[in-house]
Amino acid sequence: MTNKRSLLPPTSTAQELAAEQAMSRIADIPIDLNATLWNPMICPPYQLPFMGWGLSIDAWDENWPLAVRRQRVASALDIQRRKGTVKAVRDVVSSFGGSMVLREWWQTSPRGAPYTFDIIITVGGSFGAMPASYIDEIIAEVARTKPVRSHFTFTQALTARADIGVYAAARASIYRRLACTVPAAVGPDRLFQNGENGAWYDPSDLSTLFQDAEGTIPVTEAGQVVGLMRDKSGRGNHAMQSAAASKPIYGIEPATGVRNLLTNTEFPNGLNGAPSRAGLLSPSVMDGFDGAIAFGYDGATGTYAYKFGTIPIDATYTFSVFVRMDDGLAPVFSSVSPAGPGNDFYLVARTTGTSPTTYAVTPMGDGTYRVSCTLALTTGGGNFGVVKYAGNTPRTFKVTGYQAELGAVATPYQRAKTKYDVAEAGVPSNSYVAFDGVDDALVTNVVDFTTTDKVSIFSGIRKLANENTAIYLEFGSNFNNPGSFYIATSLSTRYSFNSRSNDMGTAAAANVVGPVDTSVIAALASISGDVATIRRNGQAVTSTNDKGTGNFGSYALNIGRRANGTIPFLGNLYGLIILDQFASEPDVAFAEAWMATKTGVSF
Repeated sequence: MTNKRSLLPPTSTAQELAAEQAMSRIADIPIDLNATLWNPMICPPYQLPFMGWGLSIDAWDENWPLAVRRQRVASALDIQRRKGTVKAVRDVVSSFGGSMVLREWWQTSPRGAPYTFDIIITVGGSFGAMPASYIDEIIAEVARTKPVRSHFTFTQALTARADIGVYAAARASIYRRLACTVPAAVGPDRLFQNGENGAWYDPSDLSTLFQDAEGTIPVTEAGQVVGLMRDKSGRGNHAMQSAAASKPIYGIEPATGVRNLLTNTEFPNGLNGAPSRAGLLSPSVMDGFDGAIAFGYDGATGTYAYKFGTIPIDATYTFSVFVRMDDGLAPVFSSVSPAGPGNDFYLVARTTGTSPTTYAVTPMGDGTYRVSCTLALTTGGGNFGVVKYAGNTPRTFKVTGYQAELGAVATPYQRAKTKYDVAEAGVPSNSYVAFDGVDDALVTNVVDFTTTDKVSIFSGIRKLANENTAIYLEFGSNFNNPGSFYIATSLSTRYSFNSRSNDMGTAAAANVVGPVDTSVIAALASISGDVATIRRNGQAVTSTNDKGTGNFGSYALNIGRRANGTIPFLGNLYGLIILDQFASEPDVAFAEAWMATKTGVSF
């Protein structure tokens, strides 16, 4: 080894010169600070407290969920830059895994005291019920981040998830300048505690979902059909579907959204998990995954295992897999050519790839490594997989955990059993009912709204396409029915709310959105008050023209398409509340905050 030129004075001792030479080689050790050690989303968990200290995070608790600790570090710079702003307060709440609705004093009716604001925050979800100390930490961080002159009212909304035989509960607390009181009701049931008519559907509560319309076969896992969705309001307005082909499907996804664009990303069924495969393959296992496949080597046979996925064209994306070499060492990639003798294997996306020397190899512990590559794709769809050429090294290995995602970074892995069953470790899951845009629908028996001329609707939805018109909720079988209403998406990429009295119809349309959009949509109407409002993520559009006279009617609620037959909706429903009242501003804020947590949006 050639010693580097010394910078020490000639009078230095031999020991000092030797120490200098030893220390100078530290710079030769390859450490990818930006991609690994200084990336809070993929760095080892023990590194996070040091990153948090370096970014001036004021409070830290190793008992926080790992996803919260990572997000607290990831958002620290933006929060520090924007302290004293509404954006910073939103970022603080989001970093703790919560959803928030914030209204400043000038946005309330009547106006509040100057320099005050109200926030309603929902935390918990599949993290489980959070202790009071966790809520106190959120309050303290909001207090440190808000404008110094401002004071706030804090409300914690309910978030609870229950599976078969397991029931979750939480306590809601209202903090007025940090003085605590407890309301009588803790969830959307508070909207029905005075005898209000309507319905409340919550796909995250599996005890309310059944595969048959009679309610005898419970939904127990993602990917199963939904023939009955029970009403949680206590009014018995259950939504049903008896036709097998028209039943929507229950699904789950991470609250932060789906990034992995592949499905069936592991190998629970052995080699069948690779629809396209050849060569020296055998079923295997890897700790922490649901199955793997083993790659053999004989010096003559090429071996590959592909999965299928669809990637938007003309985009940069990252493809990654988890591997464990049979000799326990890290995989190596030193040949530019895919079939070169310096490579253990080659990553293929569609029919293209990039030089193996550019691969990122990240140790995950216990001999497992994540190997990823970033490249541009100009055609959509195709194969994503691993190839071992006969000319590659003779080292053998196991592989699983395929992930393809937009962007230039391999983000935390999302396991996808099917397109309806996607999960991420340490991240709460949101539940939904998926409608296919063809014939899926749920329908109630007749609901009597003839005693009221007011209605309030709160929903969490994801629309997956632009359509001429797609109705995801309608009261009645046709808009010509007096006393009917519906909410639809349209080709103009708007959400529209239409209600009809005895003698005229009226409509209000929300702001333009993209063809794929996830939102909390609220709609409120008062015929006698000449008001029709639709709200998308808290932003309202209101029509105040003459709404005519009369009350709403007595019809079935149709969810997913009109009259169980036409104008179908393609997308997901995360929750739905319908109320025969014009909801007060606090109730609107509460219902939207609750629905935001179920839907995975913040506003």
